Amino acid sequence: MTVFNRKIETQNILESIFDQKSKIKNIDISIFVIDGGSSDGTYELISNSFPEVVFEVREGLYWNSGMRAAWLLALPQEFDFYLLLNNDVELFNSTFSNLEKVLFKNPDIHKQI
Repeated sequence: MTVFNRKIETQNILESIFDQKSKIKNIDISIFVIDGGSSDGTYELISNSFPEVVFEVREGLYWNSGMRAAWLLALPQEFDFYLLLNNDVELFNSTFSNLEKVLFKNPDIHKQI
């Protein structure tokens, strides 16, 4: 995900992801965030409250460039799937458990995508 000066939205989405992450068993979730140079305390929030997030500040990157940079940051890990989110998205409480059900009901789904 990419962020820029929306600290509250960033906190909300990260809390939602971490809350759901603790409830799923078969999916490992890693989070990569690119900050375009926020001045509202986003850096401190992520560094202090979400230390497991892979986080980089890249001054001047906005939505499209920041999303691409976040994806490229995660790409060397060779995950099976990548999910790009805006920080202002509100996830259903069942988002990741539903994804988990779909993935394990259809284990070869990644070959179809």
